[in-house]
Amino acid sequence: MRSRPIRAAAAGSRYLLFCLALSVFVPAFGAEQSSGAFLEEVLVTATKKASAEAAQDVPIAISAFTGNQLEVARVETISDISLLVPNTQLQPHGTVANGTLFNIRGIGTSSSIPSDDPAVGVFVDGVIVALLNGQNLDTFDLESVEVLRGPQGTMFGRNVTAGAVLMRTERPSFENSGAVRLAGGTDGRLDGGFKITGTIVPDVLAGRLSVHYKSVDGYYKNNFEGPQPGVILGREHSVSRNFGESETLIVRPSLRWTPNEALTVDLIAEFSDTEGDGGVGFKAIRTGAGLHLPDPDGDAQDIVADTDGINDYEYTSVTLDANWETGNGTFTWLTGY
Repeated sequence: MRSRPIRAAAAGSRYLLFCLALSVFVPAFGAEQSSGAFLEEVLVTATKKASAEAAQDVPIAISAFTGNQLEVARVETISDISLLVPNTQLQPHGTVANGTLFNIRGIGTSSSIPSDDPAVGVFVDGVIVALLNGQNLDTFDLESVEVLRGPQGTMFGRNVTAGAVLMRTERPSFENSGAVRLAGGTDGRLDGGFKITGTIVPDVLAGRLSVHYKSVDGYYKNNFEGPQPGVILGREHSVSRNFGESETLIVRPSLRWTPNEALTVDLIAEFSDTEGDGGVGFKAIRTGAGLHLPDPDGDAQDIVADTDGINDYEYTSVTLDANWETGNGTFTWLTGY
């Protein structure tokens, strides 16, 4: 399925005004209570200890959140977390969909060149997302997010000078459970997803499947009245009346293998497809007749752009996380593609 992403600058405010959300937990699997989401203990794994530690006991400048806390705070992408963390600006890139301009304590990257090394590292299940484009990931079905402020050494496999954002996805469970989420809003906003986990082979193999879909018609109105463009990058293209259209599909299957009490092996795959309008909304364009300006008394969402641009972003990731517990500690083998 083709997809389409990244909300435009004013997306959040327009969406929240009339957002109608529904969370339906599958009755056969039992429900999770979210009313106490901000009271539960937050465990940190960033120190790479054999077992997780309480956030209050970790001697690091760190902000940690559970998946339930992110749901309650209406965090939809990594950039939204900056509203919850001090000294941190996790801004999406204005000209590159899914791109980022992350800064922590005033140190970051201010370039749209994909090959530039990010000063803030984004790690998913221990594997770094090494490019600026594609770091603004969705937070659906996450177990936790930890934001570490300050330089980080080689503990996570790569030096980062400003800090690190550690994302851990939900792992398969031998207890059968599931959940469905559906949300709708203005401008054609539609979110839907489900997650299900349970036993495949008793006490040996468990599985999990998460699917998330998100689309929007665009939060801006394009008032361009000039000639329509034709073929761009080999594709038929035309200026739409709505700008910022996007569609995203994420599928994440995972397996947990426990052949004995000492060994746990997690295999996590993710497939994502995003497609939509690229770039940002312009207030003016230069044509053969001069500078074309929109109505100064028009709505803040009115723009004038002679092209919608193109955003086509696909990725596949596979991560293997194996942990072997011994009397002398826990040995971990982590690899990702």
